[in-house]
Amino acid sequence: MIHRSESLPEATPPINPGLDVLAPSLCLPHSPHHSSMTHPYASREYAAAFEALARPIHVEALGSGFLLREVPGSGQIDAIGVHPVCVLTLGDARMGLEVLREAGAVSVVFVTDVLSQPPETVLRSAFPRVRSFKRHHLVDLGADDEPDYGKHHRYEVRRARRARRSRPVELAAALPEWWALYAELGARQEIRGLQNLPRSYFERLARLPGLVALGAFEANAMVGAHLFVEYEGRVHSHLAASSPRGYATGAAYALNDHAIRHFGRGGAQVLDLGGTAGVRDGDDGLDFFKRGFATRNETCFLCAAVLDESAYEALCEKRGRSDDFFPAYRSPAD
Repeated sequence: MIHRSESLPEATPPINPGLDVLAPSLCLPHSPHHSSMTHPYASREYAAAFEALARPIHVEALGSGFLLREVPGSGQIDAIGVHPVCVLTLGDARMGLEVLREAGAVSVVFVTDVLSQPPETVLRSAFPRVRSFKRHHLVDLGADDEPDYGKHHRYEVRRARRARRSRPVELAAALPEWWALYAELGARQEIRGLQNLPRSYFERLARLPGLVALGAFEANAMVGAHLFVEYEGRVHSHLAASSPRGYATGAAYALNDHAIRHFGRGGAQVLDLGGTAGVRDGDDGLDFFKRGFATRNETCFLCAAVLDESAYEALCEKRGRSDDFFPAYRSPAD
């Protein structure tokens, strides 16, 4: 899910001062039942949470925030959608791409939100490059429904619930414990790049409207936690992490089961558990884990555009070209 990145150096090309580049700002107080015209992922507050890693910019014509990041060793910048997904409100997509081009971005790439994305035909008419990306595992929720897991997941959930208790927590108060869990996740998965998140990101995330955190505890020690973002009945699994003890005793099973019951009783309609890790779809352990809780799946899209053709080709020539990755001058490790 989420991981880390390098900061933009002072040599980053200047950004047009007339553009809506986000200045440092305070996030709004946490409200688990937040409902407004703006999805938390599309808010200026959320994009600003990444400012230790890249320069956030809000593109009104696309209804979402993007991050301007340095292309290492080039003096150029490109744009990427906020992690984990871009919640789009499409106005004039061509104008939105032009805003990013004027900001100096050589290219842009982002992943759509399966719970709110426009139809594929609309995306293809709006962006030059669109392809199916990853299968997301969704859970249709009901206040009175008892989760119907398969034999394996029923066993693991029972085992995990016997070993610990889980409950909602305030991320701001539990930030030291969460940070230790996240450090374990980073070391275990060798997290790099923009998904390698600093503590300042989580400090801002803790104040994001709609943020819900669940913790799993053994003898008052947090051995696992799962963060979610809720908006108007739609819930996104944002990030989960466990300690070695939590991994050994299946804390993630207890937390997913708790989340399905918690959000279902709270009136939410659907929970997006996300897809596999990395840049490829596929059947792996994480996919098996999420699939066992899901009631259906939907595919998100990867949308992209080259904004400066000559600079893009020059970067490909300088850094090498990977035609199965976008932008072609980058790699998954960047």
